Amino acid sequence: MSETKHYSGWIYGDAKQRQWMQVLFKKRFQFQNPIHQNYKHIKVIQALFDFVPTDQIKSLVVFTGDSEFKIPRPKGVVLLNSIRDWMNQHEDHVISLNRIQFCYGRLEYLRMPDNEQTDKLHLKKNLSKRQVF
Repeated sequence: MSETKHYSGWIYGDAKQRQWMQVLFKKRFQFQNPIHQNYKHIKVIQALFDFVPTDQIKSLVVFTGDSEFKIPRPKGVVLLNSIRDWMNQHEDHVISLNRIQFCYGRLEYLRMPDNEQTDKLHLKKNLSKRQVF
């Protein structure tokens, strides 16, 4: 399960902090720790797919854009250009195509509709968590 963040500027945050910080043109923005955010997603996926061993459900946070970590990146957080290396390190945890298709079908059945209202709701939730300093 992955969480994708498209940020520019400098990023500060470690695995245990509740909030991370983006510094962009001398302005600071806090955002929810994406590792914590993805943990919630992992728990939902584990509940939906209880037939998949929990060690096969991996958490990954991918930063796209031209962000730069000013402190060491926590485990499970990668830049887009290194995602292949991360995947190669976890290739021993492969499930069958049939199981993947089953999981995909279950997600498609349960997901919220792909429409403007859903987009607005998601954006509203995310913007309410972001603070400017």
